[in-house]
Amino acid sequence: MLKNIFLACFFFFAFLTPLEAQAKGVTGAFLQLNAANSKAGQAYWNRQMTGLKELGMDTAIVQYVAYDRFYHYPTKIEGMVPANEDVIMQILNAARAVKIKVFLGLQMDGRFWKQKFDLQKRIALNIATMNELHQRYGAHAGLGGWYIPEEIDNETANREYADELLEYIARLSARARELPKLPVMISPFFSKQGNPREYAAWWDSRALPQIKVDIVALQDGVGTHRVALRDLKPVYSALSVIMKRHQVKFWANIEAFDQTAGWPVNSEPWAAQSAAFHRFRQQVKLTRPFISKTVLFEYTQYVSPEKSRRAKLLFDACKKEFARQK
Repeated sequence: MLKNIFLACFFFFAFLTPLEAQAKGVTGAFLQLNAANSKAGQAYWNRQMTGLKELGMDTAIVQYVAYDRFYHYPTKIEGMVPANEDVIMQILNAARAVKIKVFLGLQMDGRFWKQKFDLQKRIALNIATMNELHQRYGAHAGLGGWYIPEEIDNETANREYADELLEYIARLSARARELPKLPVMISPFFSKQGNPREYAAWWDSRALPQIKVDIVALQDGVGTHRVALRDLKPVYSALSVIMKRHQVKFWANIEAFDQTAGWPVNSEPWAAQSAAFHRFRQQVKLTRPFISKTVLFEYTQYVSPEKSRRAKLLFDACKKEFARQK
């Protein structure tokens, strides 16, 4: 009897696909810096990283180290506004203590969301930012990779700046390869108006051959209500084939929030609250067969137990459900 059980378990795990064998739980999270948490201090970031570790995570992604002219560390780049405190070092130190690797997002220009994109200026500024980050933190044990925060969507190919956006990502990923080897990550999104096969074909023939990134963490879009749960499988399954063909790691970026205002919900200012766990669990379950790692967006606002009651409920449920899967 025991022999039969052993053989059954052996064959079950032996015939799992590589993706199924790797994608266990939620093992990473985005961190979005803002005016409040950038002044919270080292003890705050120690608690955040301890929380990530309690959830079984090994990866944190700083969405951006600067927004417009305002940097979250004492930058020396001309024309930019330096922070008084080195928040990036605080995060890296906290991550190192619990053996979490940190991807550093580059500078983000708020005009990008209005489709205003100055290619040469963006390339020059973010290569300067990457060089400075490498100089300041390149030897830090907590540093695990680079993140390019500009987001591609399934209508990018029809926009005027599509070619410029791809060239921009390609130039930054090329610069990253000139530095000591660290992976480069992007996080695109999609809407239900798009065609999954056409979106996958665009990545296959146009985007991936040019941009040469290591990780694509596809946003699931459920939290923003761009898509419904039923829309996930067609897109993730189509792209998983393409990512494998190009030897790019395919991750799921699961939205851990529920948007309550702003486009596409309504015309009011953007607002959101922590997601209900039953919906979040479905997002993870539906994308898991197609990816090698699941990360969530965003920890400090929607999952950190000290943020709100709803965030603590989501944290506790995730800890009970996913941390044991590590």
